[in-house]
Amino acid sequence: MAERPSARLLVTAASRRSILAVSRSALPSALVALKACSGGGVASATLVNGVLGRQTVYGGGVAVATEVNGYGEQIISAGGRATSSMIDASGAQIVDGGAAVGTTVSLGGVQSVSDGGVASGTILNGLEKVFAGGVASGTVVNNGGHEQVSSQGVTRGTIVTYGGREEVYGGGVTSGTSVAYGEQDVFTGGVASGTVLGYSGVEVVAAGGTAVNTSIQGGKLDLKAGGTATGSIDFGGSGGSLVIGGTAMPTAVIGGFAPSDSIDLSSVRFDSNGTVRLLAGNVLQVVENGSTYQLQLDPNQNLANTVLHLGAAADGSTLITATAVSPPRGGPRPPPHPIPMAVPSVHLLSQQIASSFPESGPVTSNSLGVSGNHSADPAPALTQPQRATHVLM
Repeated sequence: MAERPSARLLVTAASRRSILAVSRSALPSALVALKACSGGGVASATLVNGVLGRQTVYGGGVAVATEVNGYGEQIISAGGRATSSMIDASGAQIVDGGAAVGTTVSLGGVQSVSDGGVASGTILNGLEKVFAGGVASGTVVNNGGHEQVSSQGVTRGTIVTYGGREEVYGGGVTSGTSVAYGEQDVFTGGVASGTVLGYSGVEVVAAGGTAVNTSIQGGKLDLKAGGTATGSIDFGGSGGSLVIGGTAMPTAVIGGFAPSDSIDLSSVRFDSNGTVRLLAGNVLQVVENGSTYQLQLDPNQNLANTVLHLGAAADGSTLITATAVSPPRGGPRPPPHPIPMAVPSVHLLSQQIASSFPESGPVTSNSLGVSGNHSADPAPALTQPQRATHVLM
């Protein structure tokens, strides 16, 4: 059977012109486009298709808007750069020491990042694998998308949306992930730092996994038995949930716990005779079934008007909730506002003084003891009264 020719497209630094060469080394059934970019060469709008289809971007080379499908590959070596690549179903982008910016990976497509490679701004509906030495920054994981972080792989600022998932395996580290309607899974040896769990966002920390400084903004942090939470667990927004598996309580300081939030001790059966108390330093203590469990709430949080409650979750485990109470309305009241006395007018004051003297009449005798009308001496002239001041009762 005769071999079909395949195309090899080379972009050189000198001319930046596409040079099409024909090779007869391809499989008969494969449509192959081999394209190499190096030394300042630029390849634009290349289609890579077929089992042996491959585009390699070497140091100094740039590939723009490449589309890869049908088991084709785009390889970005150290110093190479690819922007706005589209990796369709069965296509692959291999970032091996180079940089990939703004790649879109469709369902069934794969992006691999390793050995000093950096992928930034990836839109992920397929699979992204971050291996040792690889860094993925600002990946948006959509419905059907999976971001997997393996040993010594690093991701930063991942956004996991509806139906997306980020998986952190042993030795992998992720920081600043935001999850809303999606999920982050931290397996044995994996570390997730600074995760923000928005509405319906879930972080599951398996045995041996670690969550550091987690923020629950309406989502759920699910610590399985043997999972670790360190630093802080901060509630914010409303409707946040912390689920603690096993009987060993996390050492993380829990801040912002409010009436809309809940803490589920999933391995502790609810005891109707159990008690919950807030000890000195905001230590939350639960005593149930003869055992004592303590959680450290934020010692700087004012919980004076908060009442803690124990209840049963749907599975019969212990659920801790809170209600807020208003401060009492009783207690001492402030004194009434002083009321000043009315200041009498000069006219009224003169009338009162004049009325205190008897009326005068004709004098019949000035001898004492003689009967007749008596006239008093003329009333002294009134002087101008002093200005009265307000007298406070």
